[in-house]
Amino acid sequence: MKYNHPVLFEEVTAIGGHYTFVKEGTLLIKNRRILYFVGLGSVDTSCCGIGGCIYAYVPGYIIETDDIEYKAGESRISEISAVEKEERSGVANILKFSENVTQIIFMTDKGSSEALF
Repeated sequence: MKYNHPVLFEEVTAIGGHYTFVKEGTLLIKNRRILYFVGLGSVDTSCCGIGGCIYAYVPGYIIETDDIEYKAGESRISEISAVEKEERSGVANILKFSENVTQIIFMTDKGSSEALF
């Protein structure tokens, strides 16, 4: 499936707050590269209180990417496939320790998401 990379450091506003992706990275597992992003989320416009978190978003394995040079503020597109359900826990543990995140959100093969804490 085609995946449009988010622009780093571009704030996205939602009803209860905002989030920003601050890092794009890859993990090499079993000779396959897994694409991930680290984001900061803030709940600061909610009627129910405030809070925040640092998290990882994992679109999946990179099948192909447009390796052309792109400028800051531009996005790129990759062909990805979802991380298999039985491998998500291991990937989540690696990201928890290497990126110091509190939750990991995996994109599924149906385009929805699954969060691990």
